[in-house]
Amino acid sequence: MRPSVSVKRKSSARRILLGASVAALAVLLTACPPTFPLTITEISAAPDPIVGEVVTLQVEITSTADESDVTILIQLPEGVRLVHGDLTWHGTLRAGEPHRHKVSLCTLYEGDWRIYATTFSQLRPGDTYGDSETIHFIATSDTGHAVPGSEYRIVQGSPMPNFTPSPVPIPASCP
Repeated sequence: MRPSVSVKRKSSARRILLGASVAALAVLLTACPPTFPLTITEISAAPDPIVGEVVTLQVEITSTADESDVTILIQLPEGVRLVHGDLTWHGTLRAGEPHRHKVSLCTLYEGDWRIYATTFSQLRPGDTYGDSETIHFIATSDTGHAVPGSEYRIVQGSPMPNFTPSPVPIPASCP
């Protein structure tokens, strides 16, 4: 009878070890979100976005893999106008070599204007992946700030940002 007890103990120990291994794998898979090779590494604007002044917006992307069909898409709110450049870029990326896409913009009205930048590529036919970021142009006729979305905060007790001016003033004339 002794051998059967030993076999049962080994079998029980294997089940416990297998259960612990499956649990550890489940934790690792859920704790580590999936990552894709293509990312927006920077979104910035200079000089500060003052109403009526031209600002250069730069979106930098990079990939850890060679990419043959990459798109950058910039979406502007109604209070910001494109002065020069293209809001869309298509091209290729080599692994580890960043691409910087620049456009010239002008803020037409005072307010807090959110600009969206998206980049995407194909993982396989019919399956795209990518990254997106925002930047806020907080502009008046005297001052302005460009705040990347990751740094943008609304402070409790402060007035809500003016996302669209009311009443709508006459737009600034941009060069």
